[in-house]
Amino acid sequence: MQKSVNKLMYQPLRTDIPCSTLLKSKARASDKRKQFERTEQMTTAANTPAEIANKFDTDWDLAAEAIKPIIKRIGFKRFIHVERMSEETECFTTDITLDGKKIGTAENSGHGGSTFVRIADSKIEAALVSEMAKALVSVNVDHYFHSVDDLIDQAVADEIERRDEEKQVKSICKKFHKHGMNVLRTEQGDFHGYKNIGVGQAAIEAKGDKVIHIYHVNPAFNVKK
Repeated sequence: MQKSVNKLMYQPLRTDIPCSTLLKSKARASDKRKQFERTEQMTTAANTPAEIANKFDTDWDLAAEAIKPIIKRIGFKRFIHVERMSEETECFTTDITLDGKKIGTAENSGHGGSTFVRIADSKIEAALVSEMAKALVSVNVDHYFHSVDDLIDQAVADEIERRDEEKQVKSICKKFHKHGMNVLRTEQGDFHGYKNIGVGQAAIEAKGDKVIHIYHVNPAFNVKK
């Protein structure tokens, strides 16, 4: 399984900052991809490697979208990710929660092996697998996410990418705030720095974009109510 994180780009004195709006987690499936490609090559020999890769990406997106409601119910406590030890896979250890209640643990050594998932109640594990299977059948993509291990792998990938993005956004904001600028994040994935928020919003909307979040230079305005 490979790792892939799209870096957010910034320049502290510019107002047009391109970045990634969606950090996809299709990366941790090289083993599945190889298996899928072998199957496709045997059944449809006329397909080129590029066509097979495109089909994989399309099917993976459909599958990931289908199980998203299940992923949203999964959470982590005592989540420890060791990036320097993450080689072929992510190195981590965590408690797993479902709807806020602990149901098990998961860990991966980071050397390319499978994630070791322990779910305390076999009925909960069976229910998750069944729910996942139904979601995948609904979009006619059933060759991914066969077990609770696959489900947790995807949830962990999303969690790591969320934390990575959060760190990168904080870094961007720090650069802008140092120059007294508020940071305006747009629907198209750009970060803009303006001292006057109203002027910034007007300029962004004039370009056909829309502000979806404001990181104020005054931290008091960023406190969630």
